[in-house]
Amino acid sequence: MPCGPGGTAICRSIREGATYMKKKKKHTHAARTEHHHKAVWYQMSAEHVLEALEVSRKEGLADAEVSRRKKRYGKNAFPRGKQKSAWSTLGDQFKSPLLFILLIAAGVSAVFSILERKNDFVDAIVIAAAVVLNAAVGFVQERKTQKALQALERVIVTEATVLRGGSPARVPLEELVPGDIVHLEAGDKVPADCRVLHADELAVDESALTGESKPVSKDVHTISEKRIVAERSNMVFLGTVVVAGRAEAVVVATGKKTQMGAIAELVSGEGGREAETPLQRKLRGFSRRLGLLIFGVVAGIFALGLLRWGATVENAVLFFETAVALAVAAIPEGLVVAVTVILAIGMQRILKENALVRRLVATETLGSTTVICTDKTGTLTEGNMRVAQIVTEEKVVENFEHEGDPLMLKEGPEEFVLLLRIGMLCNDAIILNPDEKLEHRVYEGLPTEVALLRAGANVGLRKDEMEKETPRLDTIPFDSRRKFMATLNALPEEKRNVINVKGAPEKVLSFCSMVYTHGSSRKHKSLTPLLKKKIVRQYEHMSREGLRVIAMAYRKVDNSIQAFDDISGGLEQDFVFVGFVGIKDPLRKEVKETIETCKRAGIHVVMITGDHRLTARAIGFELGLPVKPGNVVEGDDLEHMNETELRDRVSEISVYARVSPRDKLRIVKAWQARGDVVAMTGDGVNDAPALKRADIGIALGSGTEVAKETADMVLLDNKFSTIVTAVREGRIIYDNIKKVVFYYLSDSFAEVIVIVVALLLEWPLPLLVAQILYINLVNNSLPALALTQEKIEEGVMEQSPQERDVPLMDGMNKVMVVFLSSLSAAVALALFWWQKEAGDIGGARTIAFTFLAIKSLFYLFSIRSLRRPVWRIRMDNKYIIFAVIVGVSMQVAAVQTPFFQRIFHTRALSMQEWGVVLAACIFTVGMLEVSKWAYAYGSKRRTTHFHRRRAAVRG
Repeated sequence: MPCGPGGTAICRSIREGATYMKKKKKHTHAARTEHHHKAVWYQMSAEHVLEALEVSRKEGLADAEVSRRKKRYGKNAFPRGKQKSAWSTLGDQFKSPLLFILLIAAGVSAVFSILERKNDFVDAIVIAAAVVLNAAVGFVQERKTQKALQALERVIVTEATVLRGGSPARVPLEELVPGDIVHLEAGDKVPADCRVLHADELAVDESALTGESKPVSKDVHTISEKRIVAERSNMVFLGTVVVAGRAEAVVVATGKKTQMGAIAELVSGEGGREAETPLQRKLRGFSRRLGLLIFGVVAGIFALGLLRWGATVENAVLFFETAVALAVAAIPEGLVVAVTVILAIGMQRILKENALVRRLVATETLGSTTVICTDKTGTLTEGNMRVAQIVTEEKVVENFEHEGDPLMLKEGPEEFVLLLRIGMLCNDAIILNPDEKLEHRVYEGLPTEVALLRAGANVGLRKDEMEKETPRLDTIPFDSRRKFMATLNALPEEKRNVINVKGAPEKVLSFCSMVYTHGSSRKHKSLTPLLKKKIVRQYEHMSREGLRVIAMAYRKVDNSIQAFDDISGGLEQDFVFVGFVGIKDPLRKEVKETIETCKRAGIHVVMITGDHRLTARAIGFELGLPVKPGNVVEGDDLEHMNETELRDRVSEISVYARVSPRDKLRIVKAWQARGDVVAMTGDGVNDAPALKRADIGIALGSGTEVAKETADMVLLDNKFSTIVTAVREGRIIYDNIKKVVFYYLSDSFAEVIVIVVALLLEWPLPLLVAQILYINLVNNSLPALALTQEKIEEGVMEQSPQERDVPLMDGMNKVMVVFLSSLSAAVALALFWWQKEAGDIGGARTIAFTFLAIKSLFYLFSIRSLRRPVWRIRMDNKYIIFAVIVGVSMQVAAVQTPFFQRIFHTRALSMQEWGVVLAACIFTVGMLEVSKWAYAYGSKRRTTHFHRRRAAVRG
């Protein structure tokens, strides 16, 4: 209503009142939001949680309220790393340190063409083409990998069943808001952090979040004291999986406010820094030193030429041309391309071994790995619980998962069969296709119950037939507080019923007064204190071996009892104890041998798990890892260590139990502080920070999206042996890079030495500019690329890993490069002098030019291995043969054909002269073999010293 002349004050009051109410409402929402974020939901009753979230359990949220809460809390979008654009990936290809040297070389070459006034930019174009080729190869490979990973990845969950306006609805995950009432069933992934309102035998696999391999039972009971995430039994968390039962829960946190969101923020914090790989560091240092060396040598040649021959304009142009040509020859512009090709080929080989590398340079990092920190479940073990031992009062089967046999039904002890029958009848797991062969059967249910069901099936028992013979009448489901499950089954033939019970040993034994005895007419005897003590020692021994122990017992009752409520005088008494089953997640068959391979390769294996200390210690012992008191540490122990203490002790610790995400990050950092190159495996969100921090993060293909996004490599088959295979490929990659660098340097510096010595001796230049560039083309194209195709070299996994601080070209490599370059230069100068003294300068240049062009093609066969003599190297690289044929053909054409003779200022060589050149090449290869023998001897001594030093440091 418009304000009249006298209504201004009233209208102002109305406006002020509306503004006040609006501010009050805004502040109320802010306060409510802040209260929501600070609430400790698991310490509140279900009724108080619903009241705090202002939602009706019967109606859920109305659409209008959902819209308001979306604005307040945002989408339920899990924090994800920013996807790389094509432009960003392309830009990354131009960050190589050697690239700057290439660009400078291209510029110098262009200036050289301008000064000659030829407007011939062929050299500059060739170098620029190398830059473009390098970028193209890297771009294609990385984009191909990104697409492969996107196909591999699976979102945590796409839709959830929620109550909206009193009716159930399927809504996208991102649309959930705090206050939504969610329905969960077996097989569902939890779509947000929720407080349980109702639970019907609910069990959740939280291994992705906590690392705990066993499913966790959930209930609605309020928890009064503070608990860690793994012990909040009335909460379910984003990304975990419901493996049994059903539930109704209310969403209390979404997106970044969830437990997984908190870990993702940890990933983007200290653990989220992109670490420079060992190869990147070594290439950067190598490029810097090489650039300074080439600049100094080229400048020296230019200055020396002017000093020796006079500072005339003609000499200045001549020696500038020579200096630039040598710079182009000495700069290994093909090295960037060759390294990229080696990494790309390595990536493809690793992919064939069931591992997907996400970053190109990460392939080399594998070869430098000195420590592998690995998760247990699914990597070292099969990820499937199985019955490993069956124990009764008198009998023991130690390796049941391998010895289960249908003959046990006829010839085995009857108490074993009775034990397995109880395990199958007192069991809610099912076989979806019971008529299929054993290896093709599909099981559904809790892992422990599936293990019992599989054990019975392996000896020929059929659950469907047993349930027809002894139908179930009533059930007491397993509960974490009761610690047992019981079923009431009919025995029509005996006109009686039987109660079968399975559960925690101490609980089931407390029910028992008798023990089943094989071979006795009475079939059971009294459970005396002495006998009970013996049985208790047995299951304690099984627990120390890392087995999950389940006890079985039975009690026969009158057939008038049709339900547990009909029992008078108490259920938990007068049972007959039958025996124990020991269940474990068995090791993968190849894992022990693989760990031995790691030891020979100088790689330290560390197992990190969320399991109990005893379980972790038992698995570590079985793997052959050190498990003395000082070698096994729990998360609680880690909390009392500062960073210095952990760094000092980390080398002696082989097994970690009950660790948190921050603990894993600290462990990786402690190893890195000692100079080690660390590979970290994991599958859960809790592993992401350490995966990011590690030099090489390795995620399981079955793991969470966050783990795969964070990691450098994804294991498609989840096997630990695949990691070691990838490490082997990484060492091949590193070896091939060193071979290519060795080849480039020994070839390029021979030409530099020839020119420098000739200037010092005041000889005519043995090589002209065109000849220098042609040698560069013949030797640095196909032959170098052929070296990138080298396969595995024998003994590569017996060598010590490349340490972080060791340069790409170590002392022995540098000595060999200097030796080979000097030797090649000396032979070339000798050949030049031979023809020069005969007065044939053109012939002298031709023979020196030819020797320098093809000698590298000869010793290409020799440097395929720097550890083995040429006659013991398998000729399995057809690309090298092709490259040598093409290279020799190109040189013959440059010398023998009139067209190329005019371009390169050469003359045809006689058969005698060709023979001299070939003899000189063979002599050079022979001397290289001598230097290789010295290198191999030194390498063997370094490896022995490395293993001794590691053994001393790690006790």
